[in-house]
Amino acid sequence: MQKRKEPLLKSRSVKSLNDLSDWEKSKKVFIKKLARGELPTRAVNALKESILGAEYALELILVGDARSRFLNATYRGTNKPTNILSFPLAKQEGQLVLHSTLSEKEARQQKVAPRDYQLYLLTHGMLHLRGLDHGKKMEQLEVQWLKSHVSHLFLAWLKSK
Repeated sequence: MQKRKEPLLKSRSVKSLNDLSDWEKSKKVFIKKLARGELPTRAVNALKESILGAEYALELILVGDARSRFLNATYRGTNKPTNILSFPLAKQEGQLVLHSTLSEKEARQQKVAPRDYQLYLLTHGMLHLRGLDHGKKMEQLEVQWLKSHVSHLFLAWLKSK
């Protein structure tokens, strides 16, 4: 997961975000859809508040294959799509880019619920925004944060990885 301190998508200048000031005041997760997909916003907002804090401004961008491949090649040097990318922009601001169809495909391959798998990926990305790297500590925190948001079957799968 490449960390980059410049805006990935300059979405704040897009005219469709006319309620941005309300979003910035609320510090909820702002979801921008550049690809199909739905997320459980209540669970996403609860995870964001728990992991990153109430004052953190998080933008979540849903993308498809082409944009994911481009971003992964540009920022990580890997010319293939990836399921999640995290971009810390400032101390209290960051972006997560979720490839919605790839994450659904991976969930089916793992035989887990797509909703739970996407919440796992978002939790993983948020922990990167907090500065954590892969390892035991990150794995323990993923389970800890996800406990009240995913099924017991998913938690069992996650612990067995």
